[in-house]
Amino acid sequence: MSTLEYLRGNRTWFIPGFVVWGASSSAELSFVTVNVVEGQKQINYLEASVGGTHQTVSFDSLVDHRGNKLPQTISAAKVIPLPKDEGQVFIVGREFSSGFSISRDSSGTTPITTDLVIIELD
Repeated sequence: MSTLEYLRGNRTWFIPGFVVWGASSSAELSFVTVNVVEGQKQINYLEASVGGTHQTVSFDSLVDHRGNKLPQTISAAKVIPLPKDEGQVFIVGREFSSGFSISRDSSGTTPITTDLVIIELD
C-alpha cells in the first residue's frame, strides 16, 4: 500500500446539526385480493406503506464541522446518525457511493436535528 493510499483510506467526517424532515410511512395497509382468471382463483396477500417519504442526500451537498465540503463519492460509506432531538432517525436501505437516504420516525410532526458521522470503510 502506498503512502497516498494509506493517508486517503478510512476518512471520517462529522456533520453537526443536520435536519431530517423526511418521515417513514405513516400507515401500513394489509389487504387480500382475489383474482379469477379462466376459472382459476388466485388469492394474494399484499402490504403497502402509505404516506412515507425520505430524504436522499448527496455527500457533496454536506459540509463537515471544519467547513470542508465532502467529496462527490465515498467508497464503502457508513453513515451513523446521532439524534439531538427526541425521536428516531435512521438510514433507509444502504448507503451508496454518492450519498444515502435518511428518514425520521413518523410518530412526530416536526423535523429532527441530528449529527451525522460518515466513515469511509474502504
